[in-house]
Amino acid sequence: MRKPIIGLLVFLMLLLPAVSHADMREEDGSFYFYSPNSGFIIKLITPQERNITTNIIDRIDFELWWYDQKNEYHKRDPINYARRVNPHDVNVFYTNKNAMSQNKDILLDRSSSLYTIRDYETKLSASGDVKIPIKIKNLVAPTGPNNHYPGVYNGETNVQISIDLRYFHNDKDGGKFYTSFKTGKVKMFADRLILDFPKDTYVHNTSMSTLLPEQDILVQVNQRPASTQEYMFISQSYTITDKYERNDTKPSQSGNITLKYDADVAPEVAMHNISVVQRKDNKWIPIGGVVDSKGQTVTAPIDEFGEYAAAITYKTYKLDNLNNWAKPYVLALAYKGVIQPDIYLFDGRLLEDLDAEITRFDFIMMLARAKGLKPISYTGYFTDVNNATYGKARRGYDGTGYLMSAIKNGFVQGETSNVFGNVLEPERPLTREEAAVFMARAMNLKIPTYSNLDKVKEKLSQTYYDAPLISDWAVPYVDMVTKEKLMQGNLNYFKPRQKLTVAEASTLVYNMMDKMKLFGK
Repeated sequence: MRKPIIGLLVFLMLLLPAVSHADMREEDGSFYFYSPNSGFIIKLITPQERNITTNIIDRIDFELWWYDQKNEYHKRDPINYARRVNPHDVNVFYTNKNAMSQNKDILLDRSSSLYTIRDYETKLSASGDVKIPIKIKNLVAPTGPNNHYPGVYNGETNVQISIDLRYFHNDKDGGKFYTSFKTGKVKMFADRLILDFPKDTYVHNTSMSTLLPEQDILVQVNQRPASTQEYMFISQSYTITDKYERNDTKPSQSGNITLKYDADVAPEVAMHNISVVQRKDNKWIPIGGVVDSKGQTVTAPIDEFGEYAAAITYKTYKLDNLNNWAKPYVLALAYKGVIQPDIYLFDGRLLEDLDAEITRFDFIMMLARAKGLKPISYTGYFTDVNNATYGKARRGYDGTGYLMSAIKNGFVQGETSNVFGNVLEPERPLTREEAAVFMARAMNLKIPTYSNLDKVKEKLSQTYYDAPLISDWAVPYVDMVTKEKLMQGNLNYFKPRQKLTVAEASTLVYNMMDKMKLFGK
């Protein structure tokens, strides 16, 4: 009984691949993979290097060669004696343990005898070895009409040879990284790129508002852009898309992007001039950036896929010849994405005249974006604010979404009308005392209670000659912004009913950001 069993085991062993380990040889700039137990050789055509920087390989091209191991001359120099295998003589396929189907067909160009594997998924999220097992089955019988060559590959069959590559997870030019879209922090390239999206965010199709079945993203590493008079780029640029690089997909919620930069920049310059920039319509736009000068990172909110980089920003927005004391503050806000005059018409209008009065709505937008708030769905809280006039279709950015977020965060309340309900009066020019209220609420300052109103009034009267003109509802807020040195009077006059200019509003927002360390550290 034992002999039949042993015979069966021997037969089964013969059916197994002849080799499980491949060797490699580099010659004349090409890589050859082979097995010590077989004369079959794989010549790698694409990629041309064994070291790769993409975890899904677009294409792997190779040729199949064979040499006679029984010939002593061939054994001494197998590469030179090897000849190309007739594709009619063999079946060639590969095993991908990461794919649903284990055995995968390989494309064959019979005219050139070139074998091609498309879109090979390594599933690696860190640097590591990539082994692609190629199986070769000999279809030519040792004797018979298909015996093209002497020896018929010496009867070698069921041979397995691995193409051995090495994946490096770094952000070198041309690198690609495929990964599942996840909420929370997704760190890439040794933390040189971090995406962070809130819970329940998913990738969806914007044209049909549908969730994509493949929740995967692709990050492509581009060559660092050349510096210009407006920007000095201090990181690689990264293009983030869905897996198939479609233009009509985006995350369902806003998140953050963090980029590591590699420039030695003084902290003060870094905090105010380093931005995350986004490529839009073939030009770079600062979208914001909270800087960690010690860790050399910059973080900005994003609500769409696209191409992003870190840059030191010198853009002047045509304010070069403007003699206005507020120009540095206005530019700092533009560099941090608080206003984006390049792409938003209403933001551009703010820069046309810095001495013009700013509206209540525009000031709220500046505060919301300065704080890094994310737009949320507007519920029609104010009867005089609607999506048609203040939403994304009209303003370019989600104005009503930012407004709703400001309401939720408690620094916008509006006024109650017996006829119209809650009203904001969005186009009414902002007064200084109103600005004080918005600022104090946005900063979550500890406001004195109205029960101490008389004491607070008396205190303010020691600072401002016109303290009695400050509205009762604004008194505690004016007191706090004065104490925090966010707003100062002019010659001991606060001028509570005076309209605020764009220049003055920009300075206030700048002071708030500086106080709250929203520029960074």
